[in-house]
Amino acid sequence: MKHLFTLIELLVVIAIIAILAAMLLPALNSARDRAHLAVCKGNLKQLSLGANMYAGDYDSMLPDGSGEPTCAGLYSYINRNDKWVGLGKTRLYEYGANNDASISSRAKKPEIYYCPGGERTQKWATVPYSWGKNNDNIFSTYGYVDPYRHQKLYNYYIGTNNTPTRTIRDKVKNSGKLEDAVIVNAVLAFDNVDQSAESTLNAHNGQVNLGYVTGTVLTAQYKISMNVIGSRNSIACAVYGYWFGASPQL
Repeated sequence: MKHLFTLIELLVVIAIIAILAAMLLPALNSARDRAHLAVCKGNLKQLSLGANMYAGDYDSMLPDGSGEPTCAGLYSYINRNDKWVGLGKTRLYEYGANNDASISSRAKKPEIYYCPGGERTQKWATVPYSWGKNNDNIFSTYGYVDPYRHQKLYNYYIGTNNTPTRTIRDKVKNSGKLEDAVIVNAVLAFDNVDQSAESTLNAHNGQVNLGYVTGTVLTAQYKISMNVIGSRNSIACAVYGYWFGASPQL
């Protein structure tokens, strides 16, 4: 006579499978997070090298930004008012003379501008300017650090505060030139989800990838407390106060 599983036996098997799945889930999540971190570092490496190639074609001048009058100095636009800006200029060859942001509704999304960890945050889900959502502006999950306002922003966010980068104060310039940015080991781009420190923190579980003008990409520990220097409270404080100059510690 053919043996059939009893209800109790089936429940036991299901319970064992559930237990095994629960044991494996953290390991799978950890593997996914490491994969996202690696992809993100690869993106920033390519963007940093692309900025160097751009500077090679334009008399050592790095890509210029959106020209916004605000003092933020960190922006996520790759296309602003139908014009490629910042990191968007590192891939101009893909779009030719087409500046129209509506291209994002027709062309395949360039994954290089998008960190998989950043895209899974709640903040990114509400961003109105992600690829294909808007015909005037396009956002990246990375923040571009404006090399034409390094000195202005350094003084604004850091001032005379005693920070790890104090020794580079007199070397920071607003020239936009690659060689001047290299001297101070400037951050070119980094994980920065729509200027939200909390979402940036969540993208890689307390870590942030930094792409430097030299082409180096490093991963640094990130805490919200790093945003506060003097009277300022901004992720720009972490960028200028902790990550310019000496390489961040892992």
